[in-house]
Amino acid sequence: MPHLIRRSFLAGSAGAALGAMAPAVALGAAPRGADGNLRKELDGFVGELLAHAPETATQLGLDHGASAARRGQLSHVGHAADGAAAATVRSVHQRLSQISRAGLSPASRLRLDCAKYALERGIEGAGFAYGGGAMAGLVGGTAPYVVSQQNGAVTQVPELLASAHPVANAADAEAYLARVAALGRVIDEETATMQADAARGVAPPRFIAETALGILKGFRATPAASQTLVAHLATKAGALGLAGHGASAGRLVEGTVYPALDRQIAVLSAIAEKAGMEAGVRRLPDGEAYYNWALRLGTTTTRSAAEIHKIGLEQNAEIKARMDALLKA
Repeated sequence: MPHLIRRSFLAGSAGAALGAMAPAVALGAAPRGADGNLRKELDGFVGELLAHAPETATQLGLDHGASAARRGQLSHVGHAADGAAAATVRSVHQRLSQISRAGLSPASRLRLDCAKYALERGIEGAGFAYGGGAMAGLVGGTAPYVVSQQNGAVTQVPELLASAHPVANAADAEAYLARVAALGRVIDEETATMQADAARGVAPPRFIAETALGILKGFRATPAASQTLVAHLATKAGALGLAGHGASAGRLVEGTVYPALDRQIAVLSAIAEKAGMEAGVRRLPDGEAYYNWALRLGTTTTRSAAEIHKIGLEQNAEIKARMDALLKA
């Protein structure tokens, strides 16, 4: 449904990603009056926010026209980038809070409330020195470690290029190459962030670090020509009669991505050697507060972890009792 995502914030929660804030196009004429003005405001706000998340712009189908340059970009990683995104999120929230609800339809009021809710979760996320900051809160997905078995450019960028980046013409193919070229920069930014985080006591437990290392080393051991992000472009561009794009991607992987990956493997290996085995984030700076924020981000509830755990145990007991009766019958 990405082609329907165009004009304003969807009724949703922070846990449903920027997509929950951005899309809400109904078929037919654009709204007028207060609803139309709100749509225009939200359009502009979405553009400001997506400047910090060009990958999300591609996933939402919002990287064309005046925003076409985003198709060839990758986000910056690190505390400076988090700070810049946080400033935008706070600014958007401040301006959004000044919008009058008078004259808005019920649907537009709901959309406004959902947008404010998502921005507020982002502002809360900016209060932590790790975990992706305001944008992580805004898109509803956070992780305390910049690289793990689930997070990191080595796994996420190839998936983006294969599943979301369109290759329908020469411009798309060139934008794809631009993203491959930027991948080395992103990996180096992740590595610098890992080092800074580890120095302040934010590092993954050994079993996570070692699993992530296995993924990185597996990627590094794959010949460039056999990498999915290279082969995918070669196939797509070849079908358009465009020659040489796969070879160009392969050279970028060899010349920029692999050297950056070697540096990341070395740093993560050193972190893994010193890491303990405790998995919980309580050991991290402000770990308990971070966990509670992440819990709200994923559930929208303000219940405590203990309360939610108690509910889970009670539901588990109820299900087991029902299963026992059915089995005996």
